[in-house]
Amino acid sequence: MQALKRGMLRAIRWIGYSLMLAFLKIPIDLLRHRPILNGLWHDWQVASWPLRGQLLGLFLAVIGIGWLVLTLIFSLIYGIKQWLAQQDSE
Repeated sequence: MQALKRGMLRAIRWIGYSLMLAFLKIPIDLLRHRPILNGLWHDWQVASWPLRGQLLGLFLAVIGIGWLVLTLIFSLIYGIKQWLAQQDSE
């Protein structure tokens, strides 16, 4: 259970770092005259309200699924480390 909790916290931290880097990239995109967040911001601005809801739902679904996958990966890593430490102590 401890491996799962550590995996969940690590996944949240990983997603937070990724989002922070994406937002730090915005000024670089503006200086290079490139679309902000690969055009996602422009799509949000020109979309109607129902499409904005769909974009928001898609964004939240991608973040949620990514969090679940990262939680699974990190929990497996921590579980294996815990199991190997237990095997070494025996």
